[in-house]
Amino acid sequence: MRSEDVFKEELGRMKGMEATNRVSAEATPKFYWPCSVPYAMRAKVEEELDRLLREDILAPVKHVEWATPIVPVLKPNGSRTMENLLQGLTRVAVYLDDIILTGRDEAEHLSTLDEEEAFQSSKQLLKSAKVLGHYTADKVLVLACDASPYGRPVPQMGSPRVQRWATLLRAYEYKIIYKPGQDHANPDALSRLPLPQTEDEEVTDQVLMLEVMEDPPITTKQVKQWTAKDVVLSQVLVWCHKGWPREVDASYKPYSQRKLELSVKDGCVLWGARLVIPQRGQRTY
Repeated sequence: MRSEDVFKEELGRMKGMEATNRVSAEATPKFYWPCSVPYAMRAKVEEELDRLLREDILAPVKHVEWATPIVPVLKPNGSRTMENLLQGLTRVAVYLDDIILTGRDEAEHLSTLDEEEAFQSSKQLLKSAKVLGHYTADKVLVLACDASPYGRPVPQMGSPRVQRWATLLRAYEYKIIYKPGQDHANPDALSRLPLPQTEDEEVTDQVLMLEVMEDPPITTKQVKQWTAKDVVLSQVLVWCHKGWPREVDASYKPYSQRKLELSVKDGCVLWGARLVIPQRGQRTY
């Protein structure tokens, strides 16, 4: 059989050509920490990573300036969503992440492209004013959230970010309804829609209260150093960044019970707007 290698099940290799990733010289490297993987998915994620390593698709490195976390998504029965969605459409095929349009001759190919233009027009309609609109006080504002069907008040010692959100929302009259995450198709699609250009966000400087004092008893630098050397708080700081485990030792219980109220700023752990002082600082002062 001619070109037998093309029809093999395993991943193929392109010969006689070398691919190069070109990055703008002005680009700044970004390194993002890995996301927490649910315990029920860890075995499958590790199995898939091992497979990619065996097939030389991935290669381990000791140091890297660019990094982004993987987001594993299990599809029902291992199905391939795009292939199922486009199944039955004539002259349309799916290859990896691409949708291929073709035809037996030029006329048929152009006809398929006309259908593609109609598809693009439909996409433009979905983000037009006929479907989407800006906020107006004349209409009822409904917030659909998937966090919990029960709801809970904003904690008094909530993190500064939660407090800012709560303050922002107090300026509006709205109704909150619960909607499961799988039904949030419209905002999820829009959150992933790339913009033609982005503007740099204004970064508001935030300081700890002790930094604005003329003669503070301790400094942020001191608290940061104590926190890094404190056995308990150094681990709490890591969990605040990467996510908390389901079970923790007794020494971490006071923090795990308040994990939704903890945040990190400049290497220091905050409880709401309060600074958590490590044991060494408590003994010193």
